Amino acid sequence: MKKTKFWMLSWAILLAAAVGFTACVDDDEDTEMPYLEVTPTALTFGEDGVALNGNTININTNRAWNITLLAADGDTVDPAEWITLSKYEGGGNSTVLVDVQAGTVASATAKITISNQAGPLKTAVVTITRGTVVPETIIYNETFGTNSQVENTNVDQYTDWTKSGTGAATVEYVATNASVRKSSPNTASSYNGASGAPILFFGAAPATFTVKNITLTAEQTNLKLTFGGQQTITYQQDYTWSNDNMLVALSADGNTWTNLEYTKNNGDVEKPNWILATANFTLKEATSSLYIRFTTANLSSNIRIDDITLATGNGGQVIDLASGIGGGGQEPTLPAVTLPTEIVTSFSDVFDGVSANKVIYESSKWSFFSNSTAYPATPTEGWMTGIFNTTDKYIQIAPYGSSLSEVVAYAVITPFNVKAAADKTLKLKYTWYYQTADDSKFEVVVSSTATNDNARDNATWTVVKDLTFASSQAKNEWVDASIDLSAYADVEKLYVALRYTGKSNTYRVDDVEFSGGASVPAVTTGATSDLTDKSVTLAGSSQNITAATEVGVEYIVYSDNINWTGATKKAATAVATSWTVAIDGLTAETKYAYRAYAVSGGTTIYGDVANFTTQSVAVATPVSITIPELLKKITSTSAAAVLDANTTYTFEGVICGDPKVKNCSFGTLYVMTPDATTGGNAVVLYNSAFYNEGNYALGDVVTVTLPAGVAKEQLRYSIPQITGIGVEHVVKKSSGHAVNPIKLTSVSEIANYYSMPVTIEVTTAESDVWMTGNANSTKNVTAGGAAMAIYFNKQAYETFTNVSYVATTAEITGIASVYSGTQQVCPRNLDDVAAFVPTTPTITDLTPISLTWTNAETDAKTITISGVNLDGVTLTPALSGEGAEHFTATISGTTITVTPKEANATTADITATLTVSAEGGNSKTATLTHSKPVVGGGTEKTVTFDFSTITETGTAATTTIDAITLTPEKGEASNAPGTNKSGEWRLYKASRLVVSGATITKIEITFTSTSYMGCDFVAEPGTYTTNDKVGTWTGSASSVTFQNGTTSSENVQARMKKIVVTYVE
Repeated sequence: MKKTKFWMLSWAILLAAAVGFTACVDDDEDTEMPYLEVTPTALTFGEDGVALNGNTININTNRAWNITLLAADGDTVDPAEWITLSKYEGGGNSTVLVDVQAGTVASATAKITISNQAGPLKTAVVTITRGTVVPETIIYNETFGTNSQVENTNVDQYTDWTKSGTGAATVEYVATNASVRKSSPNTASSYNGASGAPILFFGAAPATFTVKNITLTAEQTNLKLTFGGQQTITYQQDYTWSNDNMLVALSADGNTWTNLEYTKNNGDVEKPNWILATANFTLKEATSSLYIRFTTANLSSNIRIDDITLATGNGGQVIDLASGIGGGGQEPTLPAVTLPTEIVTSFSDVFDGVSANKVIYESSKWSFFSNSTAYPATPTEGWMTGIFNTTDKYIQIAPYGSSLSEVVAYAVITPFNVKAAADKTLKLKYTWYYQTADDSKFEVVVSSTATNDNARDNATWTVVKDLTFASSQAKNEWVDASIDLSAYADVEKLYVALRYTGKSNTYRVDDVEFSGGASVPAVTTGATSDLTDKSVTLAGSSQNITAATEVGVEYIVYSDNINWTGATKKAATAVATSWTVAIDGLTAETKYAYRAYAVSGGTTIYGDVANFTTQSVAVATPVSITIPELLKKITSTSAAAVLDANTTYTFEGVICGDPKVKNCSFGTLYVMTPDATTGGNAVVLYNSAFYNEGNYALGDVVTVTLPAGVAKEQLRYSIPQITGIGVEHVVKKSSGHAVNPIKLTSVSEIANYYSMPVTIEVTTAESDVWMTGNANSTKNVTAGGAAMAIYFNKQAYETFTNVSYVATTAEITGIASVYSGTQQVCPRNLDDVAAFVPTTPTITDLTPISLTWTNAETDAKTITISGVNLDGVTLTPALSGEGAEHFTATISGTTITVTPKEANATTADITATLTVSAEGGNSKTATLTHSKPVVGGGTEKTVTFDFSTITETGTAATTTIDAITLTPEKGEASNAPGTNKSGEWRLYKASRLVVSGATITKIEITFTSTSYMGCDFVAEPGTYTTNDKVGTWTGSASSVTFQNGTTSSENVQARMKKIVVTYVE
């Protein structure tokens, strides 16, 4: 059976026991010495929430008690979010059930306290752990000294450091605006390990403190960072901690930084208002040196930290030190430029829309940018709005307060179609105010090649007019300016910008106008975008066309003399003054000519001809990856997802399953790191082509390629799996590589080695055969007293069908796996089960394992013996039980003949047990029943529904033989009951089978094995019992319903080989 959380079943039993046996306690009479005994001291659960060493806390006491759940040191997750107790308080002896939700590694303690009216008396704790907790090694720790009366000392002047840990010897510190102080320290109650004064204080923002050169080993990639912290929002009132005010970043070299997310506990709620911050993380690549930087980005002179600790841990968020993601306060970069795109032939802006002073002017017709990284967050670092006397509105620049020695700022106007404009003059008014009369310049510049990428480059622009005032110019006196653009009369897209260079002079601009006055209809061919090897987006715009009926582009393979009659024309989806058209189906590395067009009044107007060349077919260079690194990328659960849309990965591995035998290997390749001895070194590759088209074998070394956008990943039933690739992506390099299974000592270890071959000592309770045909087979065994399963997929029937095994304790080998929470091993071939091959005479089966006669029947019936090593062995039948004298049993070869000596005239069934023994081997039993006479008369008959001859898989249909009808019902199941070509009927979880007709007195169901007898399988009305793989119903009814239960967490099918119905006619 599969492992389940059994506490729900136990609840009712324990609750009933508690009602009858709870001890009585009177807190007013402490006549005995108080005592408290709690067992066990630790409970361990898997990450799936399944108990590994029990799920109960046993309390033995003579006082009232209560339980408090406490998070483990450094764990900021409330344990109540993942632990549920059956009760939290009580009195006297009691048992408490513990339920754990599935999740990642976590640890907590259950603190049991006994008390009376005077208060607490004694306590005990039970550690509750989910997942495997890695022992902690302190790599680096700093408490900032031992002198609690230290004077305020800047970091570069401080010498009383107390760094410790395995990687602390090489550590150095550097800081800006940070000092060691004694003010507002933490206390021993703040958090575990709080060291008190001194602490590290952050002054004016941005302030930083960097821990440099922590030494790490190659194995130290799963890490845990903790530190104490306090933020003062309002002194003596608000100490609410915000992670936004304290940024943490990591680096391998002190240059490229990657943000680190962290969580905090609720220490900021009560005095002294210190929190404990925790970050569990995994380095994508090992590094020999680690830097940690703390930055106060926003809050000045109100943040303190202490007790920085870096230790080994279980890992968590993946940190790519090479990528510099986020940066946690990296050197700021200039924001991207977005130029306006609408091409116009006339323009006017008097800035009536300005509503506030010294803010960024909001308009789709302008783009503003500056060489200051503070802009646009700080508007005074570039162009901004201006208002004088509430009515005079304009744009201005006045960067007096900038930290830069020189500010270069642009105000770019939406592009002009100068070619289509009759009046090619730009007009504006401007004035100035100088503070120190420096050499600031104010120029009008233009560009026909400006893009978002090159607009910041001064070389992109050409000065068409220098409007810089001489120092003698009067202040705040508006001057008219006229800029002639006729030199660009053939340009259809010209950007015009106002460029300021300087710092200490103010320039103001108003009434900007490009009147144009154009009346000539025109079309402008736009630039390309989204260019690939086979597609592109082309653009166009129109001017002075008011009644267009169609707009679009046409394109053709480029030549020196283009014949446009052979061009492909594609209209835009809607008529507008500017448009784009997506083109696909192009040829790679080919030059094309194109032009935009507009149709108006039956006339087609074209823009100028432009061209582009499609890209080469992209061939991604694969990135080498290890299997452990790959497993970290496999996170999808509900459905397979693309592994990586942009990166192709490759790795080398050895096939550790046996594709030829097909036990869980039909179309499935188990690939592991060659010679790996630790877990997390194998992955499943799935595609039926691996069997149908491939020729792989155990021990083949293969190179696996995972193409970008093609390979998919999924955690399927908790097992990491790759799909979407074929035999062309799994290339055999060599054969015969040794694959050595990892030897395990407990069931719980299986979870560490999924998809890898393991060997474990197990105990089989009985002799049997591994498989009986083309159907999945599960054999339930134990290892060290813990339950587990041996699983055989139906595809492996050619190898394992009718292969016998004995009841013994021996080592078995196979691929480590799990299903519905039950750890299991899938043998790869017969070598993996060699230790269970019978070497002595072994009876594996009796067919049938029960015989039934009506009361009047006395005919002989037979039982066939199956087994191995039986040649020349004496087989002996023996009868036992109350009815033993009523039957005779004789044997001939492997056939036993059983005969009632006379009819049953008694008032009760006559039963006996037939035991068949093999000399020097084992024995098997069968049940014999001679039914009692029918009460009230009538004739008792039997009818047999034999499914063993079924050869087709499909839906089970209503079947009638004589007076009895079998009716399969879907009920609440996902699938209707079905037939299977291996010769059986199948009832799925939540489905039903109704047996009806005459008065039914007995129903015997023979199942395929004890592993497939349903989940919570019940019958109504009457009594239902099981023995081995036979279920027996007795009673008296004209209709009996068998329900494959709905309450069990398991999903076990009822697979029926034969149904024998006894009825009265």
